Amino acid sequence: VTKLRNVGNFEEYLHIVKQAVQGASGHLRTKDITMLLEHGEGLFVELKETLRYDVRKGEVSKEMEKMVLKSIVGFLNAEGGTLLIGVSDGGVVVGLDNDYKNLPKKNRDGLENHLSMLIKTSIGLTFAKYVGVAFEAIEGKDVCIVSVTESHKPAYLRNGDQTEEFFVRVGNSTQPFHMSDAEDYIKTHWK
Repeated sequence: VTKLRNVGNFEEYLHIVKQAVQGASGHLRTKDITMLLEHGEGLFVELKETLRYDVRKGEVSKEMEKMVLKSIVGFLNAEGGTLLIGVSDGGVVVGLDNDYKNLPKKNRDGLENHLSMLIKTSIGLTFAKYVGVAFEAIEGKDVCIVSVTESHKPAYLRNGDQTEEFFVRVGNSTQPFHMSDAEDYIKTHWK
């Protein structure tokens, strides 16, 4: 660590070394996903039925996208985690067909491109390297696996009005932090 402190932007290099040591490959196999589904949501796992399609309203919703982005920011600001899209809160694999139908490119590639663009515009290009996207067919239905590693610095979710929000994964949910709480958290988390 002492040698890294003498390198410009050492926090980022330290984070990369941590990732390498932990063996964060960003790709889970079917058996790994099945195990995650059995245990359900927790500190390192979040389930989302869709990326952008509101099943209850029967339409595409920016609010659904924001929920996914909140989870990613929460993982970035904590110790990382895995977001499974195409799985209900109860752990039932529903697939990604509703999302595919509502994208210009109606397949895995189209969904990954859309998610990548959301991350770049709402969280920031700097954080894209901490987010891996993969797909796996489970029970004949596509599931999007979003593997997020801990960021080397605080991540914020930018809203359409250019305000920013700070979220952290706490237990099995992603929590918003008030400015004073965020300041304290940042001071202790990124020493």
